[in-house]
Amino acid sequence: MTIHEKIERLTQLSNRSAVSKAAGLGSSSLTTMLYRKSDVAASSAASLARVLGVDPGWLIDDTREWPPVRVEARMPTAIQSTAA
Repeated sequence: MTIHEKIERLTQLSNRSAVSKAAGLGSSSLTTMLYRKSDVAASSAASLARVLGVDPGWLIDDTREWPPVRVEARMPTAIQSTAA
């Protein structure tokens, strides 16, 4: 499962603009990253992992499948996904 697939699945029930901002990215960065399948900088991946509450190693490793390796999320409660 690619990093793009993981991020898309983790954010499918969230406001992606809010997730981007919480990770310190531009408001449309996440959407652009997903739809263009562009490379994800290590710093962006680490920030997204922190906000989404997943292990950065799991997120960037394309050989690791679902379910995610969870850690404590740092995303504001208002934008947390309700997906299990």
